[in-house]
Order: sequence, then structure tokens, then C-alpha cells
Amino acid sequence: MAAVVFIVSCMPIPVPTAGTCSHPCGTGIAAILVGPLVSIVISAVALLLQALFLAHGGLSTLGADIISMGVAGSFAGWLIFRGLRKISVNLAVAAFFGGLFTDWATYLTTSMELAAGIRGTAPFWPLAAKIVLAFIPTQLPLGILEGAMTAGMVTLLQRKRPDLLVKMRVLKESEVAHA
Repeated sequence: MAAVVFIVSCMPIPVPTAGTCSHPCGTGIAAILVGPLVSIVISAVALLLQALFLAHGGLSTLGADIISMGVAGSFAGWLIFRGLRKISVNLAVAAFFGGLFTDWATYLTTSMELAAGIRGTAPFWPLAAKIVLAFIPTQLPLGILEGAMTAGMVTLLQRKRPDLLVKMRVLKESEVAHA
């Protein structure tokens, strides 16, 4: 899982109007498979390695990056996925929306962090809204891509190794018999 998060989140796309980069996160699939708390640790490791060896992110932003990608992204994806599964939404559809909202929650949180960090004496909400708007051209398609990747990975596991999904409490034993 750490390798998946590391590789998926190593694809930066510059967002010149926000002065930062966008990228898929990978924490949605991690949170769905191993839970949000483990996903936070996985994110921290991936982000630290990227900061140390690839100059992606940085040590000075590591805490903020862990909060946005690790905490907000992991919990958003996990909660959406679990909530949809509780109301009997198809596994692939629930995984898609889990991945989608992982990405969007990450960048909503990043927007809030950036606004808080650069606002000076300016009002917070107008600046935060401008940063959210700056992220939209990259995050709308990246969120959809992340949702598709997450659904694809979960569906592949369901077809090839449903026993792993049972062990990870993503599926119940009774769902495997019907899959």
C-alpha cells in the first residue's frame, strides 16, 4: 500500500494560479483496504520519502501535507466508501466515490491550509474560495481519475483475490460467495 500511495502521488501537475501542485493521492485505496489510521501512517511515509529524495513537497510542509492527504483524504474516502456500502451500493461504485472524495477532500483541505498560511490581514474565506477555484481545473479530472483507479483496484482484488478483501473487512464472507 505504501508503494501504491508513493507512486500514485508522485505525479505532480503544476497549478500556477495557486502556486502549488496537484496530484492523485492514492490514500483512498489505502483507507478502503487497511483503514484510515493505517492510511495516515502510509501517507506520512510516502510524503517523507518524496520530500527527502524527490524534492516533492518538502519537510517544511510535511505536517500540512499529512493532514490534507493523510488525515482528510483517508477519512473522507473511507467514510464515503463505508457509508455507501452500508446502504448496499455496489463495491465498484462505492470505491469510485471513495477515491473521488479522497482526492477532493485532500485539495479542499490544502486550499484551507494555503489560505490560512498566506492570508496576512486579508479575510480568510474569499482567499480560500479563490484557491479552491484555482484547483478546480486540475482536481475535477484528477478526482475522477482517482475514483476510477480506486474502483479498478478494488474490482481487480474482488475478481482475483476476494479472500484478501474478506481479511481486510472490505467484503463479508457472504458477499464473496455471491460475487
